[in-house]
Amino acid sequence: MLKIRLGSKNSTLAKLHTLMVGEALKIKFPDLELEYIFKESQSDLNLLNADTIIGNLSEFDYLSHSPTKVFPVLSRSDQREIIFFKKTAYLKENDQLNILCCDEIHTENTSSFLKEFLPLLMRNREINFVTRNEDLSKIFSEYLSSNFDALAIPKNYIDKLLTALINRTNQDELDTCRELVRQILLDSLFLIPPLSYCPSAPLAGIMGVRILTNSDSIHHCLRAIFDTESDFVARQELTLASQKNDVNEKIHASVLVRPYGNIEYGRGKNYCLCRLSDSCSDKFSIHEIWPPNAKMAPRQRERLEYKIPSSSDLYISRGYAFPLDLAPDPSQQIVWAAGLTTWKDLSNRNIWVHGTSDGLGESEPMKLTSIMARKLNFVKLSHMDSETSHNTFPLISTYRLSYPEIPVDFDPSKIKAAFWRSSTEFDILTKRFPELKKVIHFVSPGSTYTKIKSELESDPQLKLHISLSFEVWRTQNILF
Repeated sequence: MLKIRLGSKNSTLAKLHTLMVGEALKIKFPDLELEYIFKESQSDLNLLNADTIIGNLSEFDYLSHSPTKVFPVLSRSDQREIIFFKKTAYLKENDQLNILCCDEIHTENTSSFLKEFLPLLMRNREINFVTRNEDLSKIFSEYLSSNFDALAIPKNYIDKLLTALINRTNQDELDTCRELVRQILLDSLFLIPPLSYCPSAPLAGIMGVRILTNSDSIHHCLRAIFDTESDFVARQELTLASQKNDVNEKIHASVLVRPYGNIEYGRGKNYCLCRLSDSCSDKFSIHEIWPPNAKMAPRQRERLEYKIPSSSDLYISRGYAFPLDLAPDPSQQIVWAAGLTTWKDLSNRNIWVHGTSDGLGESEPMKLTSIMARKLNFVKLSHMDSETSHNTFPLISTYRLSYPEIPVDFDPSKIKAAFWRSSTEFDILTKRFPELKKVIHFVSPGSTYTKIKSELESDPQLKLHISLSFEVWRTQNILF
């Protein structure tokens, strides 16, 4: 019977990673014998002849080793960070927010985000970060028992603690940590900054192995849980993080693999990247595009009476879709914004927003199951003519939207490209000006893309491209 000695550092997270790898190996090879070795440092593990060391891939100087000796295993966990705010901190008036965080958090990026997207009444507070490089149980305990107002931590730590299924009798340490997390969830509100503004540290959420033995059998077993996508994004993120003008600048970078392309985010003090691979790079004059002058066409709005089922979670398509008299309890209802513009509109009204689809569409996974003790029950608030055939959530109409205002001198024959903010805008304009169907079309990911694609796919000559946002399209494709 083959035996593998799995080693890791003696921290809660490292042990959890090692046990998760062990469980995955047992699923693939039920007769495999495993021995776990937990020591304070990797050098201790080397001396004790562990067959492989388990840890975050970032710990192994990934690109410097042979890909047969160091590689990612298991699918990647959520890269985003999560910030817990004590409910007392949300309600009290104070001139400072004291935030406890672990060293994986890019505090400059997170601070900038909070100053812009916290509810308006909280934005004038000075933000003070205190970084700890300690075991998770100590960090969680300190947050709960001290005067810290908030805790910023990689979300994958929370997800793994709450969802990992470990068939091991001695789980006291993990159980203690789980109980601390559950107490944090009871005492706190949370928000999840998007990767476009707060990219993760490169390789965040990717587990890796470093093989110390020359045994072909052990190598074969570990390669069975190799993750191809993690290997690809790890190399991409390390490349992005190295693209900086200042050698001392700390760059965080994240890559998302999607059916329509790879999304690349990077951010530091003097660096910002938001890019879709293989996106259309054609350039158009500002005089040959819709909407005119690369500004969203004005439309009139009229609020409607509405009825939202009790205890519904709210997916908000536009800031205006959120009724003036609606006041959800952020500890009981999730408010999720379609994009950052919507988030900003809501937080300017002192509405607590928990997270955003980041302009990638309502089908973009929220990944909230682990931190919610109940089933999510989202409804989408939007205008009454909103497309419903490709929606993820039931629609509740909260306002009526007029036709786009078209300039008197608008000449559709001069238009070469159009960015459509909604499928209703596309329908209205192409019915009035059928020649607009023949322009090059751009749209953000999500249901709008799906609907317009279905309208155009009958003619292979028609071109439809995805752009991450209207602002990205203006910057990348328009000549001013």
